[in-house]
Amino acid sequence: MKSKGSGRIFGNLLSAVRPAGCSSSKAADRQAGQAIVEFALAVPLLLTLVFGIMEFGRLFFAYSSVVTATREAARVGSSVDNYQDCAGIQAAAVRVGGLAGVETSNVHISYDDGFGGNVRACPPGNLPLGSRVIVELRDVPFTPVVPLVNIPSMTLHSIARRTILIGLELR
Repeated sequence: MKSKGSGRIFGNLLSAVRPAGCSSSKAADRQAGQAIVEFALAVPLLLTLVFGIMEFGRLFFAYSSVVTATREAARVGSSVDNYQDCAGIQAAAVRVGGLAGVETSNVHISYDDGFGGNVRACPPGNLPLGSRVIVELRDVPFTPVVPLVNIPSMTLHSIARRTILIGLELR
């Protein structure tokens, strides 16, 4: 049941808030129009911010994956049993960096004598003590998904060097 006094109280409150000379429908229309304009002004800025955060997050993830794939491939290549296994080193890089778009054509493997000289291609053959495996990921593509944010397409690069453990006895 509706009491008679409650209608007068709410009606008096609404009339006190309403500007003089405005009917209730005009005030509601103005407020709705103002809300639509504010929404139309705020949403593009908010979406640009959200999509920018997402794209930079994707870029950071891709770069982190490329660097981690390079390190893992160098780690695999530096072990005694695997340093001549070029396909295994490439597979390690692709396994770790696959979500970032790393393919076997991006993985470049070489070897040096430990001082940056006498660079050899994979497979190296016999290596002197102190040689290093050099794994480089070149031209890994990154293309933004959302063209709304002005992030250009780019290629990611990473290089890792690690000493090969040849002829060491572990006690």
